[in-house]
Amino acid sequence: MAERHPGARTMKSPYKIILAVSVMILSLAASPPRYGGSLVLGTTEMPQPIQEKTASLESLQLYSLVYENFFTKNENSVPVSSILEVQVNQAKTRYILKLRENITYHDGTIPTAEDLFYSLERAEKIDPLLRLYLDDQGLMVLDEDRLEISFKSPAPGFIEALCSKALILLPEKKYHSRPFPPGTGPFIIQHQDTKQLHLIAFPKHHKGRPYLDSITIRKLPEKLSPASAIKAGYVNASWGNTPKTSGFVNLAQPAWSLVYLAMGSKTPIMDNIYIRRALACAIDIQTLLRVFLPANGRPATGFIPPSALKKSLSISDFYYDPQTAQDYLSRGAQGQSIPLLELVYPRSSPDLKQVAERIQVDLLQIGLRVKLQELPQPEIKKMLSTGQFDLALNKTTCISGNPEAMILPFLDTSAKPAFMQMLKAEDYKREDILAMLEKELLQKARFIPLYHTVSWFTLPADLYNASIAPPGILELDNCWYLSGDKL
Repeated sequence: MAERHPGARTMKSPYKIILAVSVMILSLAASPPRYGGSLVLGTTEMPQPIQEKTASLESLQLYSLVYENFFTKNENSVPVSSILEVQVNQAKTRYILKLRENITYHDGTIPTAEDLFYSLERAEKIDPLLRLYLDDQGLMVLDEDRLEISFKSPAPGFIEALCSKALILLPEKKYHSRPFPPGTGPFIIQHQDTKQLHLIAFPKHHKGRPYLDSITIRKLPEKLSPASAIKAGYVNASWGNTPKTSGFVNLAQPAWSLVYLAMGSKTPIMDNIYIRRALACAIDIQTLLRVFLPANGRPATGFIPPSALKKSLSISDFYYDPQTAQDYLSRGAQGQSIPLLELVYPRSSPDLKQVAERIQVDLLQIGLRVKLQELPQPEIKKMLSTGQFDLALNKTTCISGNPEAMILPFLDTSAKPAFMQMLKAEDYKREDILAMLEKELLQKARFIPLYHTVSWFTLPADLYNASIAPPGILELDNCWYLSGDKL
């Protein structure tokens, strides 16, 4: 029998709760909130320890209960911070970050500028966009609560880069002591193991005590779907997609993960632009997604997901068209036979194995023979850096939430000056430069964006107000708005 949790039994209509997109969980009821209650959230993947150099988007969302980002973006996409004040000189070459008063770690210690310094150094190892900025700067601790960042040239986009989800405030001296060191967020980790993470309210949070007493992140059993887990009272809501089921709503997370096909130069013929374009036009992405990833894939029109931008950027010229692919192939081969090509893909991803097999079938339709090779991710990463491969199927995830960081891994040395120019440009010019860079990448056809992966959050329909909640996924960093009388 499934374990029942009090919180899962007492969520009642007519109260309507939005597990809201991007920044909050809001209570919509007019009655005054009261303290108490527990929330149980299901997940297919438990949060990774903070020490990891990579983190899933799901982990980053769960971290936001315990840790606080330097900056986040509000509903108007303007950077804001609840823990920092910032001073910027007119030339935008000098930034001073100052810790706000009343910020404390869960163990009672006070954050310092040394912690700001350390947190920035940690985040730049994870986020390539931050690393680009911080390579051209000087960090200086001014006093107990102020850190100065100075640049050799103007850096108007630096605050945007500080919105990276990887940039959280951590205590330097206690960072290595445990998988999850103390944070400053609204909840404290009371217990964690491989199956669940139990959080309790932090009474001294600078925004006030959360209304909820506790939140439990519980790993779903392998054969239990989110909807089944909610029906059984095992959780109140859950990450993970549920096929269209009466009584449930699925909220889609912005697609910050991209699956792409890279083309190397191990076989000289792959240096031919027409051969590369032939491969791009031969892959039937729509059928691939319909068969293998009907809920979790969206065809890519470029490297950057449309949801990340204020205006639409360039759209890929490569559509599935076997005849166009055959024409490109004939033009590139010029009567020569094309040798057997090797397509490598990561061993750790069953989804990508299916995608690789489908690409193999599609390429055979235009006369290209491909053998598949499964390799560890580190080997594929090394191949991508050297170009010594034919074809490589890979996935990249942008954990910073910045469109600039999404395109950065695909740029070669010749494009870096234009990219740095973009970082120094004012906001209104940045997307135009980004569009130019993306268009150039698509024309070279060294990397073909195939699809963006989408994550889902499932909740009972009576907790969702469709007229107010825009499509998107739960963000937990303001969950003190959810009060105990709604659970």
